[in-house]
Amino acid sequence: MAIFTAKRVSAANTVWFLVVEGDGKSIPSCDDFLFHLRLRDCSVYTQRTYAIGLAHFLSWLHDAGERLEHASRQVICRYITGFSQSELQGAIGSRSSDKVEAEKVGRHRDVGNIELF
Repeated sequence: MAIFTAKRVSAANTVWFLVVEGDGKSIPSCDDFLFHLRLRDCSVYTQRTYAIGLAHFLSWLHDAGERLEHASRQVICRYITGFSQSELQGAIGSRSSDKVEAEKVGRHRDVGNIELF
């Protein structure tokens, strides 16, 4: 399994993020997008969130046998469906492994999403 990760880079008074493969090679198309976010003066937290999301998506593409260049609307829909049905993991932490607590959090999140629309 290819592991793509978001890597924090800092120099002088600035911080930015890259998406890198397991061997440390950055992904040019992701670098371009993340650089665009920097140019638009998006917060570091926004840049970090997009970098983590891109790394997750690229890892999923690899596992699904797909290539970024051929990611069609149907492939993206499969990713979103799979992501929405998966267990919480990664950067999302939990202080309690109690399933009831996780269900409460899920219901709260769903209510928040409904309020956006």
